[in-house]
Amino acid sequence: MLLRRITVPGKVQNFRPFELKPSEIVLQWSLPSSEQNGVLTGFKITYYMKGSLTYRHKLFEPTETKGVISNLIPGRTYVFEIQAHTKIGPGGKGRWEETMPIWAPPKPSDSVFPKSLTHTATTMRVSFRKNFFANSHGPIHAYTLIVAEDVSKDATSAILPTWSEVQSFHSWPPYQVTEPYYPFNGTLTEDFVIGSEDCKGDKGYCNGPLKPGSTYRVKVRAYTAPDKFTDTVYSYPIQTDPDNTPLIVGILVPLSLLVILAILLVVLRRRRLGPFAPHSRGDPHSKDHDIVSIAESEMGFNSPREFIVTQGPLHSTRDDMWRMVWEQNCRAIVMLTRCIEKGREKCDHYWPFDTQPVYYGDIQVTILNESQYPDWTISEFKVSRGDQSRIVRHFHFTTWPDFGVPDPPQTLVKFVRAFRERVIPDTKPIVVHCSAGVGRSGTFIALDRILQGLRKYDSVDIFGIVYEMRRERVWMVQNEQQYICIHQCLMCVLEGKEDVLDSPRPEAHDNQGFEGTREKRMHI
Repeated sequence: MLLRRITVPGKVQNFRPFELKPSEIVLQWSLPSSEQNGVLTGFKITYYMKGSLTYRHKLFEPTETKGVISNLIPGRTYVFEIQAHTKIGPGGKGRWEETMPIWAPPKPSDSVFPKSLTHTATTMRVSFRKNFFANSHGPIHAYTLIVAEDVSKDATSAILPTWSEVQSFHSWPPYQVTEPYYPFNGTLTEDFVIGSEDCKGDKGYCNGPLKPGSTYRVKVRAYTAPDKFTDTVYSYPIQTDPDNTPLIVGILVPLSLLVILAILLVVLRRRRLGPFAPHSRGDPHSKDHDIVSIAESEMGFNSPREFIVTQGPLHSTRDDMWRMVWEQNCRAIVMLTRCIEKGREKCDHYWPFDTQPVYYGDIQVTILNESQYPDWTISEFKVSRGDQSRIVRHFHFTTWPDFGVPDPPQTLVKFVRAFRERVIPDTKPIVVHCSAGVGRSGTFIALDRILQGLRKYDSVDIFGIVYEMRRERVWMVQNEQQYICIHQCLMCVLEGKEDVLDSPRPEAHDNQGFEGTREKRMHI
């Protein structure tokens, strides 16, 4: 019988990282049975920071081929050595040298954001703390502040606009206030005054004055490296004070006295005159007559005011639309246009791009969920004002061409049914809009009324429904093609062809009087 002499193991092989994080490394290794030289008692990894004399050890079972080393410092270089052991002693060393990676700081919770302390007409003082960001992905080397009036615009890029670059915008998009800097030298809290510098002619990052009477939101950006950064969420809205520049009393008082004396003289000279002769009021179609109201009520199948029909909100009116949704307690929004059609803006993207809450005026909107289908998207929004919140569903039909109709018409039938399955009849109105708020909106409402009517009645009067809608709002169902589409949709339903997605459409003539041009608007 051949007996094998027990001795120290051979050198561990294939010693390398399996997984790497800023403060943790998973190492793997192997040792062929021919190199074990007896029964293994375990593996020992010795590791130390390069240049340091402090060594640490960690033991692993003889059956293990992977091991985790934690509590390392991101960005530092470590040396790792491994040895297999038998009862005779340790074997040869396997060695690996690794520089721990640095990642962007961990994302803080949504409750972490800068706090407002004081504000004037052109400045606001905010505070943020050192512990907003953890050092687990690497030490924080610098911070900066990002300010915005319009928080719907993207603010995640490494290079953001400067104060001077946003001056041409009516509502300032996110801009960076200052070059990244490190404020916490012996302190835990930083108080920063936004708007304290005169930036005329300065094209770099400069902390220029804010606009009086405007609402801003602020967030903090932290850097572990120039290209590795993380932002907090935006703060609550902070409004600067109105511009109450004192009037020059020494000039206004004498002028006022002169005006009063002049008026008295005119009154005294005319006191014996009779009333003025009547005069023409001019063109009855004054400027006010040309301004089309942004929203009108429209009859639905379930109530005379089931729908609120409106133009597609632009950037300047989207806050008004959300205020209307809140004040009218609307339960759903139906959108029948794309934001950009044929290279032209038809409607603003008036809801958040992601799950981060966005303020529109004093109303906060958050996307809770979103379901995408081939021809439409259904989203659920949480709409909040103060401490009150509501759920509003958003139905966005995405394949309705401008001046055209859905092709095939079955897609519109399915969309209306999907909408009605999720919105039960009640007293809360539904907002419907396309671009001008007449053609596509009228077609949708007419088809919704028809499909609901078929459940209760044996006949349907398409002409009567459209005529009734046009009495409420002109140009509802704007052109012949849309009117024909309603009939085609009804035929699909009556013939049981809702699932057939190939239907020819006859040629029709368009009336392009309204759908292609934006009507003038009046704030609600």
